[in-house]
Amino acid sequence: MQTQRDPNQYSPRRRHSPGALGLPLLAGLAGLAGLASLLMLTGCIRVEISGFDPFDSSSSAKEERVRLSLSEVDGKIAGDWETSENFFKSPSDGSHSFKQTTRNDRSGVWEIVYGGNAVSFPKEHYGINKPGTAPIQVVSKQDPGTIEWAGQRVGNKGTGRYTFTPNPDFLAAIRPLTSGDLQLQDLEYLAQSKVERAYFIQAASLNGGKVAVGEVMTLVNHGIPLEELKQWATARSTLSIPLVIDLRNNGLRPEVLKGFEQAQPGIAPEDVIRYRQNGLNPDYVQAWVQAGFALRAEELIRLRHNGVPIDFAQALRRGGFSGSIEDIIGLRNNGVSSDFYAGAMGAMPKLSNTEIVRLRQYGVPVDYLRGLREIGYEFSAEEIIHLRNHGVPIDYAKQANPPGRKLLDPATLIDARNRGLSAETVRKLRE
Repeated sequence: MQTQRDPNQYSPRRRHSPGALGLPLLAGLAGLAGLASLLMLTGCIRVEISGFDPFDSSSSAKEERVRLSLSEVDGKIAGDWETSENFFKSPSDGSHSFKQTTRNDRSGVWEIVYGGNAVSFPKEHYGINKPGTAPIQVVSKQDPGTIEWAGQRVGNKGTGRYTFTPNPDFLAAIRPLTSGDLQLQDLEYLAQSKVERAYFIQAASLNGGKVAVGEVMTLVNHGIPLEELKQWATARSTLSIPLVIDLRNNGLRPEVLKGFEQAQPGIAPEDVIRYRQNGLNPDYVQAWVQAGFALRAEELIRLRHNGVPIDFAQALRRGGFSGSIEDIIGLRNNGVSSDFYAGAMGAMPKLSNTEIVRLRQYGVPVDYLRGLREIGYEFSAEEIIHLRNHGVPIDYAKQANPPGRKLLDPATLIDARNRGLSAETVRKLRE
């Protein structure tokens, strides 16, 4: 039975027997001798590691193999390794990304796929010009512990001893931050992925102070470096690891999240993802917040989808807007620009949103509205449209109304204009 897993998702090896690989780590470990007394010996674990594509079943992939027989002994993982006959035959850079299959007679067969290189043999062991026989020693000393492949190559085949020795200082540093049981094999995975304690500590701080090895490995497998983890923590101190991965997978960076946080304090990360997916940026959200609009995420998204520009928020604020999201969209869809709205409301504050749309549809300019306002008129939109359609200019209306006299109504102005009376004549008749 074989199961293919997402290579970005860490999956720890299954235990040989319940509790057999338990690792009750105590603080203050002084050295490997003290560590060994805390680790229980387990049965042999058969591990088969194959190079190249983890899911490649071709004959070439099957020929490139390393077989290990591993067990836990004295606080270490140790065992013998042996390559296939042609492992070192073809030219190579010595790097292999592995699929690891662990077999247990009682539990069946399962697979673990993990990122990185489990071993990188020196280049001089590959190709046709290599010496016939040469010793092999690859030591990878990492913060979680030291991995060593020691042995000999004869022709194209290698054999030797594999050892993983955990670092007690690393264990003492991460144990208080670890949620769940910590296995020796978990430490081996951390060493293979070159995870340092600073990374583990930062991951734990993102996760409320406690983190599982699997969660740390998931961050590693998504390619998130330590510096970026710090940036996420700065952007939002309450982020969880799943949220960090979700934000990142949706194309968000820490600085963008921080920008949305500044624009709309307390914004839910899920809303940030929705904003990003719908083309909103922090400046757009901030404009509406600063204009005094308490809009929900779906309302801001609707505004953006309907092409309402960022400067419309300030225009609505200057104009003393009162209305719904539908009114805003209606204004925009009917060609009302930011300048027209602000100008119209500045000239005649009593105009409704519907009247502003009517004035825009009939091409009444803002200067016409301002001119009427300077005379003292506060006409309705329909009255203004009638004046404009009958060719009554602002100068005519102004000259026809002498100071101190009651202002002529729209119908009278239109009638006088239609009769051919000049503004001077109308004015003299009234004086």
